[in-house]
Parts: sequence; C-alpha cells; structure tokens
Amino acid sequence: RHAASLILETIRQDTATARIFRRIEETPDRLCARVLGDGETTSISYRRLAERAAPYVAACKAHRVQPGDRVIVLFDHG
Repeated sequence: RHAASLILETIRQDTATARIFRRIEETPDRLCARVLGDGETTSISYRRLAERAAPYVAACKAHRVQPGDRVIVLFDHG
C-alpha cells in the first residue's frame, strides 16, 4: 500500500502514533518534548520530530517494513 494511505489509516486510529501524526499535521510548531543532554535542555517541536524521524522512515520503507514489524534503532548520542 502507498505510504500516504498507511499514514491516513493510522491517523484514524486512536493510538499514540495516531496522536503524534495528528499533532504534526495540526500544530507542527507546538512543543513535543524537552530533552536533557550534557546539562542543556533542548526543546523539540512536532515539526522537528518529523524532520528527525524522516531518515528512519525512509530506511524502513526501503527495507519494506510493514505495520506490526519490529524494528530496533541504534545510534550514537554524539
């Protein structure tokens, strides 16, 4: 199925993922989280969350990950 249709189907559900997608669509500049690292606090908007997640979404699509598949993401905190 097309990625857009999967997103629309997800938004219609009442799940944490659906709520995040709705926030990205409705209020992209609203605060999503504050992250503490190295003694500094960084604020992340829903727009920034979507931008930061985009490479992972692309990699999942490239590897044909489907809803319900389990994925582990490892990255360096640097």
